[in-house]
Amino acid sequence: MAKTFYYLFKEIRVRQWLKNLTIFAAIFFTGQLFNARLFHISFLAFLTFCAASSSTYVINDLVDLEKDKLHPFKRNRPLASGKITKPVALLIIIVLAITAFFLAWQISNTFVLVVIAFYILQFSYSFYFKNVMLLDILLIAASFILRVFAGEVVTGYHIDIWLFLTVIS
Repeated sequence: MAKTFYYLFKEIRVRQWLKNLTIFAAIFFTGQLFNARLFHISFLAFLTFCAASSSTYVINDLVDLEKDKLHPFKRNRPLASGKITKPVALLIIIVLAITAFFLAWQISNTFVLVVIAFYILQFSYSFYFKNVMLLDILLIAASFILRVFAGEVVTGYHIDIWLFLTVIS
């Protein structure tokens, strides 16, 4: 059972959740980090993006399953190595996506739109743009920008445009 959880955590790429910390940029750079209400709502947004991004990582692994089996590093991923089956991967995707949208609805309808935009961005990357030079990098950068924007949407605080441009670069 412990190994199963290990492979599930590895498949959803928990270590990649660090990217979602950019959601806190709005309250960090506006001096509102210790505002309990804003921290709470930002934390919910962080959890939402953790669930959403993890579900898209599993989708990407399903899309690339056959190629990943031949890749010297990616073949060791739980799905490509057979440690997690396709039906389990689909269940993970469904549970994480439902969790992401449930949390998003707890915050605001506008935030739900941001999460939908994130999914559209990630789907377009996984199904097409990751094979188009330069557009793949631009979509990855856009996902970081969307995370920062999500933090602004949920708190109502905005970071300086110059700092936002730093995120873009």
